[in-house]
Amino acid sequence: MSEDKVVLIAFVIFQLMILGGIISILIERRTIFAGISFGFILLGIGNSAFLASVYYQQELFNSPSMMVIIIVLAIIAVVLFGLFPIVAYFFVLINGIRVIRREGLSLSHALAAGACVGLLVLWLISSIMSAFFSHAPAWNYLSGYVNIVLSYFAVIAGAYLITHLINTIHIRQPHADYVVVLGAGLINDAVTPLLASRIRKGVEIAEKSGGATIVMSGGQGPDEGIPEGKAMANYAMKKLNVPRSSLIIEDRSETTEQNLLYSKELITKDWATYEGAVSRTPHVALVTSSYHILRALMLARQQHIKCVGYGSPTKMYFAVNAFIREYIAYLVMTKKVHIAVLSIITFLAVVFITLATYSGRAIPDTRLFV
Repeated sequence: MSEDKVVLIAFVIFQLMILGGIISILIERRTIFAGISFGFILLGIGNSAFLASVYYQQELFNSPSMMVIIIVLAIIAVVLFGLFPIVAYFFVLINGIRVIRREGLSLSHALAAGACVGLLVLWLISSIMSAFFSHAPAWNYLSGYVNIVLSYFAVIAGAYLITHLINTIHIRQPHADYVVVLGAGLINDAVTPLLASRIRKGVEIAEKSGGATIVMSGGQGPDEGIPEGKAMANYAMKKLNVPRSSLIIEDRSETTEQNLLYSKELITKDWATYEGAVSRTPHVALVTSSYHILRALMLARQQHIKCVGYGSPTKMYFAVNAFIREYIAYLVMTKKVHIAVLSIITFLAVVFITLATYSGRAIPDTRLFV
């Protein structure tokens, strides 16, 4: 087979990769596969560009303008891949310190700073151990296995972040018949600034949809005098001039899952009263804090609620720490899948190490921290 045909076949494969990724996202973007699909799209575009540059290299090199573009793109790529991890590390660390200083020291507030410190400690321990046991096969085996596991969680974290962005960026706002605003706790029976931000965002979405019905969802906690849904409705009526007729109060829920379940029941009952409602299902918009929106959408998908999500503005220093908490909650929510994957990785590692040990072959060094 000629070289031109090989390049053409590879180019077609990458185009199919791009198309498949786009179709996957369009069909359902509320799963982690949306982020993975986006990665395939980028991989397809990158490899297509590489094949095109190789195929047309003579023409490209003879064009000064194209050479400038190639050099600029190369510099951007080096900066992104070289500096981004460092910048991201210190960005998370600084915001982690800020949230502790402003919100106080607690386990949930220390997640961002703790993760950064943990990575630094892991790198130091790995470097020290490698210096003393660089020629010990057992250490190389353990180091390689640990790094594969860490790489797995890093890939999942990247896919989670990309999926989050896909679900929070809207080129245009779809029409909504109902806007569900999730509760976030009260202080002295009053709406908190965080919850007020959600309510304002929900009212904004409802107004842009031509007067959608707003579902204020939140039950009554043990330290709350009234249900969150009632307090949210009072805030919307008094502070934002929302008429009572445009509000539905859901006041039984205690978790996000119950927020969605009970809101779905109220929407179904209310939608049935509209003439012609049986001809289609209602369009639902889900509003919560920006860092929480993806997991809420995933829970909505599990309950077969077709909806789009909108995140209300949140202070950056708080959002970074909260996003890490949401990622951990996602891992717990999908723990069966991750346990299965890690079991397979562990099994393959044991088999590989056993075969290599008995065959006398060296294990490739897969350490990332030294």
